[in-house]
Amino acid sequence: MIISDIYSKLQTFSVAAIGIAGVKVNIANQSTPATRKPYVTITLSGFRNVARPIIKAADNDGIITIVTPVVTTASFHAYGDELHSAETILSNLQSAFNSELQNNIFRGELAVHRTLKTISAIPVALNAQMESRAILELELAFNLEKIDNVGLIEHLYLTDTRLNKEYIINK
Repeated sequence: MIISDIYSKLQTFSVAAIGIAGVKVNIANQSTPATRKPYVTITLSGFRNVARPIIKAADNDGIITIVTPVVTTASFHAYGDELHSAETILSNLQSAFNSELQNNIFRGELAVHRTLKTISAIPVALNAQMESRAILELELAFNLEKIDNVGLIEHLYLTDTRLNKEYIINK
C-alpha cells in the first residue's frame, strides 16, 4: 500500500463510518475553499518503520519491490455548529474501526494499532458563539510498498592491466 492509497481509503472509510448526512471528509493541507460545517479533516504524520523489510524481491526486468511494516499517526479533526456535534461525528468514526466496515474497505491492509488520543472536545468561541470541535488520534499500522527500477547489468567488462587482457562476463 502506498501513502496516497491510505488517504483515499481513509476518506472512503470515514464517509461510510460517520453515517451523518452532509458531513464532508477532507484531506488536510489541501488548497481548496473552506468547507461548510460539519466536516472532518484527516492528517497523517509521523511515519516510522517498525521492522526491517518483510519482502525484498526483484524481477527479471530489474524492478525491485520492498515491503516494510510502518505505523503512522492519523489525526481526525471534526468541526460542527451544533453543541457536541463534533464529538458525535468522531464517536461514530471510532466505533466503525471496531466493526466489519474496517475489513470491507481496508481489506486487511491497514489496521488500528492503538489509540493515541481519545475523542477530546475543543470548543472554541467564534463570533460570539461556540463552535464544536473535537480531535481523535489513532496509530495505524500498514505495509508500505516501494517499487524501484534498479536496472540489470547485462555485461560486465573487466580489464587485467598486468596481462593486458579484457574479460566480458555475461549474465
